[in-house]
Amino acid sequence: MGDSLAAEGATPVLRRILVSADDFGLSPAVDRGILEASRRGVVHETAFMTGFPEAAEAVARLRAAPGLAVGIHLDLTAGRPLLPARTVPSLVDAAGRFHRLPTLLLRAAAGRVRPDEVRREWRAQLERGLGLGLSVASLSSHRHVHMLPGLFEVALSLAAEHGIPRVRRSRFAAGLRRLALSPFARRAAGMLRAAGLPEDGWLLDFGGANARDRLARLTRRLGRLPPGRYELVTHPGYLDATLAERDGYLAGRLSELEAMLDPRFRSLLGPATVPARPVGTAP
Repeated sequence: MGDSLAAEGATPVLRRILVSADDFGLSPAVDRGILEASRRGVVHETAFMTGFPEAAEAVARLRAAPGLAVGIHLDLTAGRPLLPARTVPSLVDAAGRFHRLPTLLLRAAAGRVRPDEVRREWRAQLERGLGLGLSVASLSSHRHVHMLPGLFEVALSLAAEHGIPRVRRSRFAAGLRRLALSPFARRAAGMLRAAGLPEDGWLLDFGGANARDRLARLTRRLGRLPPGRYELVTHPGYLDATLAERDGYLAGRLSELEAMLDPRFRSLLGPATVPARPVGTAP
């Protein structure tokens, strides 16, 4: 990320926030919502899920947002693997679909998820994105599964293989997810340092019952934030039948998008907001 001083003699930018929108490629309606937020200047980077059949069409839609940085959102819980199911048996159920998150977590805790199969599948997802012409700014994962022991190493090695400058370290600034992910985040920090990659700042969620509540909670959260580097992880989108088939998070996407398109959202972030493209560089 760039220097924390905006210019010589200027007020220091003590808090830097990257706004990312996850799940590009999940459905055309999700993509439409993310692109609308990008056009309004309130999203800097999107995390692309390349494993669905419409990936090429989703990449074509990205041409409408040439300033939007793109990461790969590695997947083990939505849809089917890119590789034949018989070649990644620890990752799929009897129907050849990825396990749902609770099942995946139980299998991982029991040592029944094979990192070599994850490596092959994630490499296929990453290389599909590269083959479609994406310039990959970062790696993250759907449901933060890359933070699991043995899988963060896989994500790091893939980043090294392909010269990707940032791997998201999922560590939330508050709430239950902070408690759940803290042990994994501490472990990941040392691995990122050893790899010469930035450790990333805290993640901020965008929770709330509706758009008004989301903005109010974000206002309170930003008012309490100390100086540092943060990533506000969002999931804006419209709804369609494809999304309903693939994911359980539906109405929340609409309220996130509504809040992000509200002029107050951009004014809340103000000078703390930074472009996405410099994020991969060392601070």
